Amino acid sequence: MRNFRYLAMTQSGELVNGSILAPTAAEVAHRIEYLGLVPIETAAEEVQIPGKNGYLGILPGHAPLITELSVGEITYRNGGTTHRMAVAWGFAEVLPDKVTVLAETAERATEIDIKRAGEAKMRAEERLNSANPEVDYERATEALQRAEARLDVAEKK
Repeated sequence: MRNFRYLAMTQSGELVNGSILAPTAAEVAHRIEYLGLVPIETAAEEVQIPGKNGYLGILPGHAPLITELSVGEITYRNGGTTHRMAVAWGFAEVLPDKVTVLAETAERATEIDIKRAGEAKMRAEERLNSANPEVDYERATEALQRAEARLDVAEKK
């Protein structure tokens, strides 16, 4: 195994730097990129991503595919530790030894502001329950899904 250095930036702008070991045959290289931020790269034994038609479980040697992402939770296991991220929309490319996720938004569980996510959920619910004909119900539904995913991931820290 080879040791790689990485640098990543959190949603709050904090730079995180460290090192990872190159993946073995029992691991999948995992890369998450989200708009405007430095990618997160790590090795993982298993990755679960929210595909457009349901969750996908990815293990080393998985058949190649490209899928659209939905709103949900990305989990990846590394060394017996499970890491979680809330993600909303994007694409994922799966290769036998690598998973690349390009997401519109992605937040680690520790980065999620629970109060803000709760307020976003309340605003979306108010819009959906409104009798106002000018409410964009599709946008409000998406905002509700995203807020619920963020809250779910934050609760599992």
